[in-house]
Amino acid sequence: MPQPLNSEMDSLNRRYKQDQPFLLESFRKGEAEAVGYLMESYGRSLWFHANSIIDDPDTAHDILQDCFIRLWERRASFASLLSVRIFLYRTVRNLALDHVKHIRVRRKHNDALELELSGEALDQSMVEEELMGLLHRAVQRLPEKCMQVFSMAIEGKSNSEIAEQLNISVNTVREQKQRAKRTLREQLDPGVLFLLQGIATFL
Repeated sequence: MPQPLNSEMDSLNRRYKQDQPFLLESFRKGEAEAVGYLMESYGRSLWFHANSIIDDPDTAHDILQDCFIRLWERRASFASLLSVRIFLYRTVRNLALDHVKHIRVRRKHNDALELELSGEALDQSMVEEELMGLLHRAVQRLPEKCMQVFSMAIEGKSNSEIAEQLNISVNTVREQKQRAKRTLREQLDPGVLFLLQGIATFL
């Protein structure tokens, strides 16, 4: 099936954003553009969610992919976008916890991992997820180039890797990262920023 032109895709994305019943119906029909829009809208936040639990960026990407495959397989069963969002976050969380439990069995984790899997640690994880969600939304408000550079830095890419992928100089990467940090520190509540600095060393 031919792919929509950029202008058509932009128009379709605007309609998805403004008309949620249309987005839901398109998704239920299995239209690739609707699925792509959902991935673009929720993918990064879901990746943060998974990585906050497993602390493994590559595996978090695998979990994200698995999550959307499961969503696709069940697409006809969703009655609202709220149920889609709930499914996505619950599935990512369950897959991430399953991964941690698998590692625990395979490596016979010590008492420290038992603590990580306890209710207390899960509560802490929920707080961290909310904080990372706040950070993600703040990052999305950055200027486009600044957001691209900082998002790639969060994912663990080096300055040289970012420069090569975006076809810019390493100095420009450093400048954009510093600009992003200054902007985020100005935008985020001091209390939120203080808590974030305990779990996000890149700030």
